[in-house]
Amino acid sequence: MAGLDKTRFDNVVSKVDWKALKTVLLGFVEAGCGEKNGKECVTELSNIYTLMGRLIENTFNGEDVCFSMIRFEEEFEELVEVVKSFDPESRSIKSFANTLVDAYLDMERKAMCDASCATEVSAVLLMLCQTRNGSN
Repeated sequence: MAGLDKTRFDNVVSKVDWKALKTVLLGFVEAGCGEKNGKECVTELSNIYTLMGRLIENTFNGEDVCFSMIRFEEEFEELVEVVKSFDPESRSIKSFANTLVDAYLDMERKAMCDASCATEVSAVLLMLCQTRNGSN
């Protein structure tokens, strides 16, 4: 990398509002998990996103395992169709919201409550809840 012109990089860096960026990042951490044992939980947040990445990777690799959207593909597609179907001229927000929530809950039930994956999924959910609540 020696000899590369750093001018463009320096130009971008000089225009970044670092205080605003820090505020955004701290807000992201707070929304994701807040604090654990009095400290920001960046490591725990990283673990959460690693799990989400595993879910996406398993899905794209065609693996029909507990952490894969393949298990709830039909329910996910139904949720997407509900979102795409919203027409404010022919349907009230309340009606749309009810249908959307029903489709989401159907997807969540399949994703989280399937008996064949209950042990693995519940262990991850417990870890996420403990992280969010700051307990071990």
